[in-house]
Amino acid sequence: MGLNYADHAEETGFELPQEPLVFFKSPTALSGPFDPIVIPATANAVDWEVELAVVMGGVARNVRPEEAASLIAGVAVANDLTDRHW
Repeated sequence: MGLNYADHAEETGFELPQEPLVFFKSPTALSGPFDPIVIPATANAVDWEVELAVVMGGVARNVRPEEAASLIAGVAVANDLTDRHW
């Protein structure tokens, strides 16, 4: 979820959203639990956050809210690194 904390929204210069912003992380953006974190030489403002990763157990389209939890295969703690350019 993005910009869901007032201090994070403030530091980025964006307004706090009225509703939670949810975004997708591509599987190619992930690494294993013991893999090194590779930061490109061109990165200049790397920031990190601890995130809750929700692992989906199947394809989810047109899911009713009361059915959503049945598609969760698991949860994990994740490190989220971003090269911020603001």
